Amino acid sequence: MSGMSTSHLQSPSPTSTPTRELEDTQLDDSQPPTTSDVKYGFKIYRTDYSDESKWERFMTYLNAQVQARMKEENIAHEILNIDWAIETSPDIACASEEDIRRRFIAWVDSDDEPTDNSARFRACIVVDHDCLIDVNAVVELLEEADEELDEFDDDGLAWVRLVSRDPSEGSLRVCVSYLLPRTFNFVPYNWEQIGADGKDPARP
Repeated sequence: MSGMSTSHLQSPSPTSTPTRELEDTQLDDSQPPTTSDVKYGFKIYRTDYSDESKWERFMTYLNAQVQARMKEENIAHEILNIDWAIETSPDIACASEEDIRRRFIAWVDSDDEPTDNSARFRACIVVDHDCLIDVNAVVELLEEADEELDEFDDDGLAWVRLVSRDPSEGSLRVCVSYLLPRTFNFVPYNWEQIGADGKDPARP
């Protein structure tokens, strides 16, 4: 795996305007960056409990990847606002996509957080057995090669499942290296722009 920055990628053409995006708030180099007071990141539902060490390695990898990508996009000042709102419960072990969607919609409607049109309230992450296996395989490869966990995943081998609140949009796999800020900023515009053929993890 070779390192690569995503900073050259262009933002999608908006078809509607979300309330907020995770984007660079540093508009004037002479002034300190403005840190928002809102939470960023997708809500996570853990549906596999077979191996706690794999879960811990997944979270370590996820955070390393997201923080590295945010630094590349000049939004490191927003890292402290990343909040995954993780839900873990025996009740959702091996839960179906429909069950997770119902839970997610109930969470959004509960007003536990002030809601808006951002990706945080339009899609959620499901971490299932296959996801844990593939992410841990990538972590092992990086460790064997003595590389950092924030190394960009050119091949899109490490992924999570992103479930849309809209049943008609379904779900898709997204490469972890493209999760934030890239995919987070795509969700409010056009779900179809995130995925490609649907066979491989999306790299928007």
